[in-house]
Amino acid sequence: MSRIILTTTTTTTALLLLLLLLLLTSPVYSFVVCRSSSSSRPIELIRLRNQPDEWQGFNPLVGGTAASKILMRKTQMKDLTIEMMSNIDDDEKLQELMENAKDFMLEPLENDNAVLDLDSIYEAGMSRAQRYARYRETAEERISKASRSSLKKLLQSMMDYVLKYE
Repeated sequence: MSRIILTTTTTTTALLLLLLLLLLTSPVYSFVVCRSSSSSRPIELIRLRNQPDEWQGFNPLVGGTAASKILMRKTQMKDLTIEMMSNIDDDEKLQELMENAKDFMLEPLENDNAVLDLDSIYEAGMSRAQRYARYRETAEERISKASRSSLKKLLQSMMDYVLKYE
């Protein structure tokens, strides 16, 4: 463990500048500043260990835990829904958005290994036909409960689009 010792006679600004300089010019290190209660004692800046960059090569769209995949799917579905609702009066644009999101929209229906959320309408072990039947039933129920006409239109468009691949 290497130590760099600074005295408290250095001004606060100089100390901060030195610390900043050390952090910017050193490889990725963790630092701890130890300061005694007595102002006459030195401040110790201790390099704990060299740490690899944890985020190097990180891609949130690849791999990840089931929970992160579920969260990402929910976020993508929310974004898609918002974009489709903002284009609800443009049928051509709505179809284009659904076509661009086809694989995403059909994944839980077509992929036997799709990661299911705890509140998913699908259950592990359901056949493809069972998943489409459950989708139809749930979509029709959501359409009937929708209070706004624009939401009904969106849900109906999505259901019609998805069920053409049944």
